[in-house]
Order: sequence, then C-alpha cells, then structure tokens
Amino acid sequence: MSDAEYKLLREAGLREEISPREMAQIKAILAANPKESRELMEELALNRALRGLPAVPMASNFTSRVMDAVARVQATPVPATRSRLARWFGRRLIPKLAALAVFGFIGWFGYYQHQVQARLKLAQSVAQVCDLTTQVPLEWLQNYEAIHRLAQVPDKSDDDLFFALSQ
Repeated sequence: MSDAEYKLLREAGLREEISPREMAQIKAILAANPKESRELMEELALNRALRGLPAVPMASNFTSRVMDAVARVQATPVPATRSRLARWFGRRLIPKLAALAVFGFIGWFGYYQHQVQARLKLAQSVAQVCDLTTQVPLEWLQNYEAIHRLAQVPDKSDDDLFFALSQ
C-alpha cells in the first residue's frame, strides 16, 4: 500500500467510522512504521470519543449574545494614559528610591576618597619640602642679600642696552 492510500485511510478515519477491513489495512501499514502507529491510534481513539458525545443544540439567541458581549467590551472606558514621569513614579517607587540612595552614596564616597587622596598628596609634598629645608646648608638661607641686590639693578643700564641694540 502506498503513502497516498495510507493518507486517504487516515483522513477517512478522521471524518467517519473506519470499517474493520480499512482498520486491518491501517494496522498492516503501521506494523512497518511503529513511530506513526502510536499517533494514529491516539487520533482514532479521540475521534471515536468525540463522535460518542451528544449533539448540543445551539441557542436561538446565540448571535445576539455574542453581539451584546462585543458591545460591552467596546463600552468599557479605556484608562487614560499617564505621563512618562507619572508612570515612572507610580511603579515601584521604593526600589527606585533605594537605587537612587545607593548611587548617591557611591558618588559621595568617591568624592570623599578623592579629597582624602588629594590631602594625603599635599601632606606628602609638604613633608618633602620640610625634609629639604633641614638638608640645605645654613649659609644658603642667610645669604638673601645677594638675591635682594640682584632685584635692585638700575633701569638706566637697560635703557642703554636697548639703545645700543636698536642701532
């Protein structure tokens, strides 16, 4: 039996009751294909069970009931959309405030650590300068008059030099 005949038998089983001869043909085909056997047997059993259910009469006002239900759904008011800010504050405000507090604390702590490091660096540089002043000979610190005299050079010599260079 070909695949086409098997498909026809299967469709017939889905639409109507299968005769014992057709059932024997299907079982012969399924013996060669055990994988499909289980699926088909389940489908046939389900179809038999569905055929055994009594027919339920449809209500005479079925259409009007459906249309009333649709009208009720359409008549329900749609909630007004809130602004983005209102939605942000409206949902889970406490976790957002907690996250904001955590990030604020991290920022403050980072700034505090930066200040501590800057002050530590300043203190180290001041300590280095203090160490240098103890190592400098005392004569260097006492001879500030020579440096002071260098700042008192007369301006006339500069004018003479400028005049000589401009010619």
